[in-house]
This record gives sequence, structure tokens and C-alpha cells, in this order.
Amino acid sequence: MRRSPLRTFVGVVILIAAGIGLASLVTESRSRNRIQVGAVEDSATPGIRFVDAVPPDLERQLLGDVQAWTGEELITFGSDLTSGEERSGGVAYNPASGAWRQLPRSAFSAPIANPTGVWTGDRLVVLGALCSDNAAEPEAEAPSCSPGNLAAATYDSKDDEWESIDAPPSDESEYSPGTEGGSQRAAGAVDGNAFVSVSGRLWTLPTGSNEWQPAPSAPDHTVEFCSGQTSLIALQSDPTLVGPWSASALRPGADAWIQAPRVSLGDGPFSSGKIICSPSGALLTSVDLQRNLFFDVAGNTWTEAPSAPLDLIQRPPPPDAEFTDVPPLRTYVMGAWTGKAFVFWQSGVPEDEQNALWPGIAVAVDVSTGQWRSAAPGPPNDEQLQWVDGYALVLGAQGEQPGVAIYVPGA
Repeated sequence: MRRSPLRTFVGVVILIAAGIGLASLVTESRSRNRIQVGAVEDSATPGIRFVDAVPPDLERQLLGDVQAWTGEELITFGSDLTSGEERSGGVAYNPASGAWRQLPRSAFSAPIANPTGVWTGDRLVVLGALCSDNAAEPEAEAPSCSPGNLAAATYDSKDDEWESIDAPPSDESEYSPGTEGGSQRAAGAVDGNAFVSVSGRLWTLPTGSNEWQPAPSAPDHTVEFCSGQTSLIALQSDPTLVGPWSASALRPGADAWIQAPRVSLGDGPFSSGKIICSPSGALLTSVDLQRNLFFDVAGNTWTEAPSAPLDLIQRPPPPDAEFTDVPPLRTYVMGAWTGKAFVFWQSGVPEDEQNALWPGIAVAVDVSTGQWRSAAPGPPNDEQLQWVDGYALVLGAQGEQPGVAIYVPGA
């Protein structure tokens, strides 16, 4: 195994927490190439704010296609396939100590296209199409990677080691030069068992094993997978049926999915909705939060949650805004399970020459009590939120500087 060389970086990083600027001297750590910066000092004040910038010598490793929270660190791994560059990299960030480190070189023989990953509780399982011959010009906008065979590897965060493993069987026609790199998809992990979908088939990697096992095929029209405490959940939407939504549950080792009754979010076959996963089930909600159904995996049943109160979800316009500037949105397209409640938000609209500033807005619901309450507005999107304990870490570009931000819903 090759480890990255120890590097020394001295500088000043500006930390912004809860709107207060803090300057902290960056120091060297002689343990596993860690670079120390200030730890997260405030993970309780509601809102979203910038915490730590990525050290400059690790910025090129912040590729971030696959992210996972290990219980101690936020790790990210990916490949850069654009502008003639074909490389892979990864970093880890510890919010308790403020330590950044570079992940060791991966076990993939080449950068990978369309990577997907599942965190099982003790290791990260990553799949992707290996880049083969590069036929693209460096100046071309198209990715320079020509996808080849499907490959798989695991990363053990405790031992800080990668291991190459066999990939699940796949449709070879999806993994050849000229293709997009296959249709691999992370389904989730249940009790240490990783589930992935490859070429439309479902596979599981059992706890402590590197041998893929076939799993019962997911029901037709599955649009989302959720990882429950005891079961993998699949939610389906068939637009040809009235009452298009249904859910199914699969326990590790079972030979069939358990189907639940169909439900509808509205009148007619095209009622749209958003799915938010939680360990005990999945919340299916209409885009205006007026119809909310919770799938309880333990009972394999749907229960109805109350509508969001209109006085909470209506965003009043600022005093100096014309009504036509930006409508008072009531379509909550962003949401997450915080570990305590389901939270939905609309991002704020920045002020420009034509439009006034519209503040962000968010609400949260506890389905066990049916209680709705206001929450702090969330980040601009709901992708790659890694929930820790009451707050989320967001790793990526924070303005012009890549780094970490935290989001505390306060609900």
C-alpha cells in the first residue's frame, strides 16, 4: 500500500462560525498526514455557515463524487475526468478536531466513471467504470474517460486501507468505449450488508465478505431506495395506475420483497412527490407539503401525517419587492432526515438589480407526534448532506473556496 508523503503547510485559515470571524494558525500534525485547523466550535446554533477551508495542498483531492460519514470523519472520494485530466483522490475531515487528511491511493487501477458508494458501518464500498483509452482532446468539453469494465473496491477507515474486490456481474454492453459508464447505483446498507443495483439487477455484499450475492430484483418502477434499520426499502411510482405510489421491504437474506398497499398523493395518476428516508421508514410528501404519508417498515404500512400549516410554509415578500419579482414559493423540493425530524427548505433568493432579497425558509415535522415547526433555512441543495448528531456537514465549494459548512436546522 502506498501512503501519501507527509507535507508541511503553514498559513492562516479564516474560520467563520455563527457569523463571527476567527483566525487560526494552521499547524502540522505528524500522524497519517493530518493537517490541523480549528475544530467545529458551534454545532448548535441554527443556520448554515462556513466552517473550515480545505488546505491548499488537498484541494485537488476534493473530488467528492462519493461521500460518507464514518462516525468520526467525513470522507469523500472521486475521480476527475474532465479537461484531459484523469485522476482519483479523496480526503477526510474530522469536525471534532478540525483535522484534514488525504486518503491513501485507492485500489482502482485507473480513475473511474460514474462512481457510487455505500457506507456499511465499517467500510466504504465503491463501484465505477474503469477509464480505458483516452480518445478525447484535453480542450474538449466531453469527459476524457472512455469507460471500460466495472470495478469495485472497499476502504476501511480504521486501518486507512483500500482493498480491490471483484465487481458484481454486469451487462458488458454498458461498459465499453463509447458508453456512459454503466448504470451502477447505491441502494443502501442494512446491518452491515451493502446493496447495489448494477444493470438493473440487485446485489448484496454481506458483512465481512468480499463475495457478491444476488438479491431479489427490486419491484418494477422503483424510483428510490432507502436503508432501514432492518430492511432495504424500495419505493415505486407507476404513472399508468391511479394511486401510483407503493413501497416494498427486503430483509437481508430474504428471497422476496414484501409489498405494501398502493397509495396516492392526490387526485389522478400523476401526483408527484418527494421521498425522504429515515432508519424507521420513508416519508412521501407532496411538493406543497399538504399530503404526507409515512411508510413504517416495521409494520409494512402507510400512515398519514398532518399537512404543514399554511402560516409556516408561506414566505412573505420583503417590503421593497414587487409580487412579480419572485413568487412566494410553496414547493419544497429540498429536504432531509436530521436524526430527529424531517426538515424541508427553500433557499433564499439573493438580491440583484431587478429583484429584492427573499429570505430562505424551512419547516420540520416529527411524524411520531404530527407536530410541525419552523426551522433554519438549509443549504442551496440537499445532496451529500452528512448528518452527524443534530447537524449536517456539507463538503464542497463554499463560494470560491472549497471547504466544509455546517447546517443546523434547529428542529
